[in-house]
Amino acid sequence: MNRESIEFGDNCFDYLRVYSAIMIIIGHCISHLKLSVHPAFELLQESWIGLFCLFCLAGYLVPASLERSRSRLGYIKKRFLRLYPELYAALAVSLVCILVVGGVGAGIKYKLQEIIFWLIAQMTIFQFYTPASLEQYGVDNPNGALWTISMEIQIYFLIMFCWNWLRKQEDKVWFIMIIFGIIMSAGFGMIRPFLPLIVSKLINVTFIPYCYTFLIGMYCYVRRKELIPKLANLFWVILLTYFVWFLVNKYCIRLSLGHYTNIITGIYICILTMSGGYYFGKHRLKCEISYGLYIYHMIVINVFVMCKWTGEIYHMLLVLAITVIVSFYSHLLIQRPLLKWR
Repeated sequence: MNRESIEFGDNCFDYLRVYSAIMIIIGHCISHLKLSVHPAFELLQESWIGLFCLFCLAGYLVPASLERSRSRLGYIKKRFLRLYPELYAALAVSLVCILVVGGVGAGIKYKLQEIIFWLIAQMTIFQFYTPASLEQYGVDNPNGALWTISMEIQIYFLIMFCWNWLRKQEDKVWFIMIIFGIIMSAGFGMIRPFLPLIVSKLINVTFIPYCYTFLIGMYCYVRRKELIPKLANLFWVILLTYFVWFLVNKYCIRLSLGHYTNIITGIYICILTMSGGYYFGKHRLKCEISYGLYIYHMIVINVFVMCKWTGEIYHMLLVLAITVIVSFYSHLLIQRPLLKWR
């Protein structure tokens, strides 16, 4: 492949998002369902940090959404419709599971006031909040994957208010910002064990420790005409060198500098996202269910944990199957009808 130029829409980001969501689900299944899997399979899952791929794509695609919007109000409307309708559906499903599986089935006693506060938090921007009585349910959190929602909202507003300035900056300014973001990730990773738990948790749900992933995506968008063709042409080289780095680091170097993952792996995932997303050309999914996969899977896992359906590979396969089915109908009944309003 040797392209001189690539159009913005000539990508397969739909597939990347779904793959990333599935890798996240598998990782959570291995952890919460206490599964023993083949080392090669576990290595494949560990090698792709799906969350960083999604963050980088948000940094790349959200500015495009802003530029296509007629106004800031239109942009906010599109972002709201992208996140909240399905999120509210997931909240309703989660509440039913909490009350039926946890309350009726397991006899957990909840405090009504805490349930109300939790519902308000989930419906606004505080999805990371979990009251004490709900920590008795499942894996100590009704839907632990939702902590990233508030972070996404932070990025939406950051881009809305700063994009006119950001897109005009020279490369050196972008490099300084990205390097500063990397330093913040590394710094937070080092000082986190010494911080009060509440401070550590609050910083973790801001974009600060992850901002370099969003910034790399934004920079690729600003310089897409020159940068994307080069990255696409180098896909196999980038992929090969990444796996060499991943294996050498896992078994020899064991670099842990960074938050969530080491900074070199984080940078590689972002670059691979942009490179692979365009290398394979334009491919779209008629039913793009990655968001549904992300917001529903922990609800299913929690039910399995409460029912003690753990320890077997087929449990993971059932979680995947149920999550895919729920996500498909959620997209079909909720997200797809709203597309005309976005």
